[in-house]
Amino acid sequence: MKAGIGDVAHVPANTVHSYRIVEDGTHFLTIFSKGNASHFFAQLDAEVEMSPPDIPALVGVAAHHQVEIQG
Repeated sequence: MKAGIGDVAHVPANTVHSYRIVEDGTHFLTIFSKGNASHFFAQLDAEVEMSPPDIPALVGVAAHHQVEIQG
């Protein structure tokens, strides 16, 4: 799926998924409910510097939550 301005994508719980940003200046909003995603994003927010991104720390948090980072 290629999402454009104003598009919405829903990924059901426990579904393996990924995304790729293909245009500079892209912004997106992630909304999630109960489940493990909230723990992953909360730990990222608390522990990982994102400007510039601390890639080793991000990969470490992802591994802790069984999230695979590919580049």
